[in-house]
Amino acid sequence: MERPQLNQHTDLASYFRAMAEFRRHLDPSFSVASASRGEYRCSPALVSLVLSGKRHLTLDRLGSFCHIFGLNPKERLQVKMMLQGATPAIETPTEVNLKQTGHRRRVSSSLLKDWLNPYVKDAIRLESVRRTGLRAMFIELANIASERRIERATLRVSIE
Repeated sequence: MERPQLNQHTDLASYFRAMAEFRRHLDPSFSVASASRGEYRCSPALVSLVLSGKRHLTLDRLGSFCHIFGLNPKERLQVKMMLQGATPAIETPTEVNLKQTGHRRRVSSSLLKDWLNPYVKDAIRLESVRRTGLRAMFIELANIASERRIERATLRVSIE
């Protein structure tokens, strides 16, 4: 069973009914009563009335409904926009293969995994380090790390 999409439903009640079925499919022990137990000002009776279409969902109860039915941030925004009457439901974006487009470069965050790496990267740019080499870097960074740690960070930074 696929996750329901808001743009495939005519109203919020049918969307939330489909989400309830989806949640029951994923977790057979799911019930509206148990899921709404901890929610403030959102009783199981209110949820049932909204699901049956006898009551309308309001913005002040939106957060509770999103939590009960496990909506992701994109779905929350779509429901909120639909409640506000701003626009109809947003179409599901098609997946774009970034390797085919070639517009985006892969970025690595490994440089920031060790707190010392940015200091080493900046120290490499110093004129004294450029002239005398690794020994000057040990002198510049001696107050914050041992020579062994600086040497390891230098190897990591030079690989990046």
